[in-house]
Amino acid sequence: DAMGQLFYSISVAMGIMITYGSYMKKDVNLVKSVNQIEVFDTGIAFLAGMMIVPAVFVFSGKEGMSAGPGLMFVTLPKVFNSLGKIGNFIGLVFFVMVLFAALTSAVSILEAITSSMMDKFKWSRRRSAVVMAAFTFAVSVIVCLGYNLFYFKYKMPIFGKLVFSLDFSRFSKAMLLNLKNGVRIQEALEVSKNVVKNYVMLSMIETSINNILVGTSWIEPFEKSGLCSYMSIEMLKVGMQTDLPEMMDKMVEYMESDIDNTLAKITKTLPQIMYIIVGIVLIFVVLVVLVPCIQVYMGNFLFSAYGV
Repeated sequence: DAMGQLFYSISVAMGIMITYGSYMKKDVNLVKSVNQIEVFDTGIAFLAGMMIVPAVFVFSGKEGMSAGPGLMFVTLPKVFNSLGKIGNFIGLVFFVMVLFAALTSAVSILEAITSSMMDKFKWSRRRSAVVMAAFTFAVSVIVCLGYNLFYFKYKMPIFGKLVFSLDFSRFSKAMLLNLKNGVRIQEALEVSKNVVKNYVMLSMIETSINNILVGTSWIEPFEKSGLCSYMSIEMLKVGMQTDLPEMMDKMVEYMESDIDNTLAKITKTLPQIMYIIVGIVLIFVVLVVLVPCIQVYMGNFLFSAYGV
């Protein structure tokens, strides 16, 4: 992973350095410039690693070392929060710098492709940049939907609550089974997350595990998500103060009852929705198909009589 990041950081085999190098004046020492880029880029990455890795180990332990890019949004905010009020300012500056780093990286990647299109198709820079920006935007929307689609499944009208309840119920049953067999909460979360396929739910579970490592509430991510019902959250909190397996058993029973009620409501509402859809389709057929047919066979006599 580190070697891959190194190659990505200095833009090896991406055409970016070749593109920027073509803009340089002839009297510039190309070898010296390349060496400076390599030294400064690798040195800054090494210093960043020396700062971030110890913080990750302190706040997330060995398990957090394999969290990948998500560390920037999970562990580093905890580091900034531990610094007090000055940490809020440092965190703001840090994420603003991350925004500019992402923006300049995107400009560099697009510049290589834009320059190639200008040379290949003899397009102007404005036209090449607009075409590539539009294409990149369309692809980016598709990529973003890779995660947001999972979130939409939990928030979509009618079926969203049911989908989340089914996933959370399946996860709760797996965790309850582990707890009844004497497994600790952290290990129960680690094992039970394997029954979950939605990345939104997985992110909440991963955050819960990280919270246990730093000594905070593992229930907090589920509560802050706004997806879990108030009753489920309160039952988990009561279970932490009394008997968690027993309370989770009751919570699973409550969730199954809630799922049955939701299914009953959907079953009752679905026919009405189908009637509306069929009505819209029929109106569309009349307007788009029958009206032109009437005009062809009867002319405009029928419509002119009504002033249409």
